[in-house]
Amino acid sequence: MKIQPLFLIAIPFIVLMSCTTTKKVPEGKEAYTPDMQKIINEYPEITGFEKRAIFLSELSPEEQDNTRIEIIPGKNLYVDCNHYGLQGEMSRRTLEKNGYPFFFFNSRGEVFSTQMACPDDTKQLKFVTGETIMTEYRSDLPLVVYTSQFFDVKYSLWKGGKVKSVRNHGNGTLASEEALNSVIDFPSKDEYERHVLFLPPLDRNDEINRKVEIIPGKTLKVDCNNHQMTGTIRTEQVTGFGYDYWVFESDGNYASTRMGCPDNSLQDKFISGETKLLNYNSRLPLVVYTPKGFDVNYKIWETSGKMY
Repeated sequence: MKIQPLFLIAIPFIVLMSCTTTKKVPEGKEAYTPDMQKIINEYPEITGFEKRAIFLSELSPEEQDNTRIEIIPGKNLYVDCNHYGLQGEMSRRTLEKNGYPFFFFNSRGEVFSTQMACPDDTKQLKFVTGETIMTEYRSDLPLVVYTSQFFDVKYSLWKGGKVKSVRNHGNGTLASEEALNSVIDFPSKDEYERHVLFLPPLDRNDEINRKVEIIPGKTLKVDCNNHQMTGTIRTEQVTGFGYDYWVFESDGNYASTRMGCPDNSLQDKFISGETKLLNYNSRLPLVVYTPKGFDVNYKIWETSGKMY
């Protein structure tokens, strides 16, 4: 569900464009190597922005596959009891010559706020954040982020749980009454199958520190290669209610690597398509539509909320 902001007053925070410098985030610097510096040098300097680099320690392949990084731009400001945030947009880009990823936070530094009445004029120093972005954990490349020199860049680690089937673990018996009552508002669609996931209610802070990855796909008999289902996920809304739901479009074809496999290596395997990472919200069912014959798996991602 898209939640409309409760503010808005905008607090001006003037950002002057300056000459370009390069600044490294200190955390993870033990993973810094001369080879990493060579890679950083391949990223261009952009006038008015600083090039930041985060170095991630090496993990086992299994740990790395089950870890995500949330990149968090922001600035320390003295604020009252209201909730504050930075206006701006975070985007993912790639270098043309080698495909290396980097991230770009474009912001004029404007600060927005709710307008709650605070009990007194007390203010405290707080890291006010802008739009964040989640990305894969890679220790073989520096994580490069461009921001204005007036912003800092922090990150959080997210760990994934077990992959489960919505069909077999939809949590209907754990659903909140509000979520159960909302199911009837989601339409039926010809030629599509509706998959409904209920998320167990948690304390507010616990829900904030969790995300849900929806993983549509189909179980097929395949060889030892890596396979990826073709298809895309689009977001739609329930007319009159504004509830989001997701539609996976696929013709059932898939791409694969071309490694040589031993004879008789065929096995049943869930071949997934495009996935979608969503905020944890137990107040509404999570509804996904797929072509008939497809299934939907899901994974819960969790963070401690600690920023590095």
